[in-house]
Amino acid sequence: MSIRDMVDMDRLPKKLQHLVGDYRVHLIHMRSIPESELQKMDSDLKYVLGFMKCTRSRRKYVEYIHQNREYFCRIPKSAVDVIDVCTNIKDIRKHLQFADARNTRSGEEEADMCVALDAIIRDAEKRGKRQGTKDGIQQGIRQGAEQGITRVNKLVKRLLADGRQDDLLRAVSDELFQKRLFREYRI
Repeated sequence: MSIRDMVDMDRLPKKLQHLVGDYRVHLIHMRSIPESELQKMDSDLKYVLGFMKCTRSRRKYVEYIHQNREYFCRIPKSAVDVIDVCTNIKDIRKHLQFADARNTRSGEEEADMCVALDAIIRDAEKRGKRQGTKDGIQQGIRQGAEQGITRVNKLVKRLLADGRQDDLLRAVSDELFQKRLFREYRI
């Protein structure tokens, strides 16, 4: 496959078409690399590709990081850069703290992705709890309003059935009287 194969040349203006080189492109579908082939690698790429194979499932990439804790607890910045660009894991950089390159085994800045992942999970849980609380409050308000309407409708029906239209009119404007009627009718 070449770049020209990937570009719809007819959509480009004629003046620009000659600028598109016809370079061969070798694409690697990372999720189709067998695990046995990954295990043969002896570089950061092994872990980066292994991680990227798991990004369709949060559970799988969390499990992968924990299985490879020794690497991900001291992941080089260059590997983090690739993971950050190629995945959509929110807030990963926000939670990473890089150690000075002079103090690392790789000679480049390193971070503890295990700690960052734990922080991301805690933040997601907090957001989920806040959203759940918000949704619960809204649902409670809706249910309370529905119950209140149902209760008032029962009172209206009972008062009308008993021919107590004057009490009904009074109950509309006198909250204490209305409460007394609810008790009287056990509603």
